[in-house]
Amino acid sequence: MRLTEAEARAILQAVRKTCGEGARVRLFGSRLDPNKRGGDIDLLVELPKPPGDNPWWLAARIAAAIQIALGEERKVDVILDWPGAPSHPVRDAARRTGRALGR
Repeated sequence: MRLTEAEARAILQAVRKTCGEGARVRLFGSRLDPNKRGGDIDLLVELPKPPGDNPWWLAARIAAAIQIALGEERKVDVILDWPGAPSHPVRDAARRTGRALGR
């Protein structure tokens, strides 16, 4: 995994500040491969309940909070997941391959 402990902690804190303590985070995509360089940070944010009427707005708020927490201009992609979320190929792959950050 190509995130430092401090980066993982900052991401988790930003997500939980935005979504609550019940939110969990999985890193997926190229950042899981230690042999690759660069790349954006792809995250699956698992919510304990549906996000309401505008999940895209929540995903954008989460991404902005993470960028601020990391203090750098990094591209952060956030996909939301919740109980009963519709199937989607990217979400399904993130569920299968993602690595949990923290607890």
